[in-house]
Amino acid sequence: MRPQAYWTAEEEATRARMYAEGASAADIGKVIGRTKDAVNCRNHRMGDVTGRKTVHRRAAVADDMQPPPEPFDTDEYDVGAIRSLGLAIIGRAMEDGIEICPGASSLREKARMRDEARAWFRDGGVDFLSICQLADMDPQLVQRKAAERFAEFDAKAESTAPGSSS
Repeated sequence: MRPQAYWTAEEEATRARMYAEGASAADIGKVIGRTKDAVNCRNHRMGDVTGRKTVHRRAAVADDMQPPPEPFDTDEYDVGAIRSLGLAIIGRAMEDGIEICPGASSLREKARMRDEARAWFRDGGVDFLSICQLADMDPQLVQRKAAERFAEFDAKAESTAPGSSS
């Protein structure tokens, strides 16, 4: 699978044709080399979800979870600004996950914010998927990159901690 934020015209045409034929997101993804989550996000962004039930993996866990918002008509909005907002939210959550929490008033609050941010990436809930959709990012790629960055930060913090062998 090729994680990539932008879709080529050929990928988009194949996705639209296969979706219209009733193919699953997983099948579409295999043909064009994308994850099923990326295909589902693209289907939502393009408004191709009318009349078809889309099941989100985290939505099935709890009955009280809300589904992601309905796709919006991109003609009425500044898509670049919306994508920038999604990227800013992901960036801020990443900062919180590596303890850059300017709003934290104590070490305990900083640790809580760090743990919540990391859980947001790790769990991949409906909110996370919606923000990745806004940012036009593959959720699995975002999760993997966040996990890598958190591991790098933790390793560096351990090596510089008092009493470490460095």
